[in-house]
Amino acid sequence: MNKAITLETDDRVIKAAPEKFFKICYQTTGQIMELARQYAKEKAPGRIGGSQGGYGGISFRVEVNGEIIEGTLAAVFRDPETGVDIAYFVHEGTGLYGPRKQLIRPKYGKALAWVTLKGLPRPQTAQEWKLYRIRGLAVVVKSTKGQKPNPFLKEGMKKALEKAPEIYRQVSKRMNEES
Repeated sequence: MNKAITLETDDRVIKAAPEKFFKICYQTTGQIMELARQYAKEKAPGRIGGSQGGYGGISFRVEVNGEIIEGTLAAVFRDPETGVDIAYFVHEGTGLYGPRKQLIRPKYGKALAWVTLKGLPRPQTAQEWKLYRIRGLAVVVKSTKGQKPNPFLKEGMKKALEKAPEIYRQVSKRMNEES
């Protein structure tokens, strides 16, 4: 999501102290990105938001390219069992709801299967799978629709950008008081 922020300022301020103005913009961008990270963390599912296990979380980076200041918000979550980054799939959706818009089908074998309770060991034999299915502890299907997207990063950024003018005013007021 690339979105430019336009903030109203007096040209005299920029001409009088360009370094100060640049600092104000840099600090404003940092605060907006931190606010976006907090909002995204609230909206993200528990493990991606950083409340349980896994490797990664939601972070931001502020970059300076010449006179342009950019902030990047990202989520990375490596599943401890598989090592796969699942944050992308949660954000964009999978199957019919994801970028490919197709049912999810098994690559190898005749069915997809998963255990419904966290922490339960994965069955190793057909007999164990059958027992799990009878008890309602496992699901076995030929295909699945997938998962609807949860655009927690976009929503966090959108919510933070609504407060951008207010943050800019606060930062510039504080910087002016310090001088």
